[in-house]
Order: sequence, then C-alpha cells, then structure tokens
Amino acid sequence: MWRKLGRSVNSWLRNSKAAAFTRRLQDLSNTYARLSVDYPFAISSLSGGSILFCSDLTAQFVVSRRSELDDRRLLAVSSFGFFYYGFIMKAIYIGYDLVLGPKRALVKTILDCVVHTPFGVQPHKNPR
Repeated sequence: MWRKLGRSVNSWLRNSKAAAFTRRLQDLSNTYARLSVDYPFAISSLSGGSILFCSDLTAQFVVSRRSELDDRRLLAVSSFGFFYYGFIMKAIYIGYDLVLGPKRALVKTILDCVVHTPFGVQPHKNPR
C-alpha cells in the first residue's frame, strides 16, 4: 500500500505544475551559476545591488514603517552593493583564493570576519 502511494505521489510530482516550476527554478539556478563563472564581476554587481536594493526597501517600509521612500538612501545603499560588493569584494575573494588557495575556507572566513569587515566595511565615526 505504501509503495503504491509513493509511486502515485512521485508520478504526480513528475507530471504536475510543481515539477515544471521546480525544473524552471533549477534551470534559472544553473544559468545564474554559469553566468557567474563567465562574467563574475558583472553578475556580482547585479546581485549585490539588487540584494541591497531589496534589503533597504524592506528596512524602510517594513522595519522602520516609513510612509515615504527615502530614494537618496535607497540609491546610496544600492550603489554600495553594486560597486563595493560587485567589484571590490569580488576582487578580494578572488585574491583570497589566489593567495591562500581554494581549500582554506576557515582561514579566509577568519580573515574576512576579523580583519576585512571591521576595518574595511563597518563605518567609523568621523572625529570632528
């Protein structure tokens, strides 16, 4: 009985709209991975800019409950994501691989979290 039920569920998944949607998501994921290898800086820039764009929209409207969009802030955050995460961070991560090797993930993580992020990414007060 359970095998028959399992077969019918598997058959339904293979032939349903859910399966078509899953295949489309897999195709999209494969395309993104291929483009990331072919055009690493362009894809990183688009990813960084769009992620920070969506993050700031969420922060403004959901978290801060603003009624109006602060478009200057949105542009600044999105630009930071596009340029810094897209170009500078991608170059840093490629440099980590070149200097440390591709299999030293823990060392790269510690270097990134202990050195780069606190001194390179976190804003510091201007001592005026």
